[in-house]
Amino acid sequence: MRVDNQTLKLDPFITQTSPNGKEYKVIAIEKDLTIAPKWIGRTEKYHWRVYIRFTETNKKAVFTFDYTDNCIKKEMI
Repeated sequence: MRVDNQTLKLDPFITQTSPNGKEYKVIAIEKDLTIAPKWIGRTEKYHWRVYIRFTETNKKAVFTFDYTDNCIKKEMI
């Protein structure tokens, strides 16, 4: 999944680095069931929410992805 020009790996066991040099880990992934799934080709697609935690500050953020894995929303929580 891509956020801006960086690839977000969904592996919770690796530490990743943001473009501004902050380290983070993926802590949760969930389907956004408030939005109905959609058939694209022969595959049922969903909106997804990916939660990350910055290792240095323990602040958390969530990224929302659409049916085609484009990041449509970023917010700190």
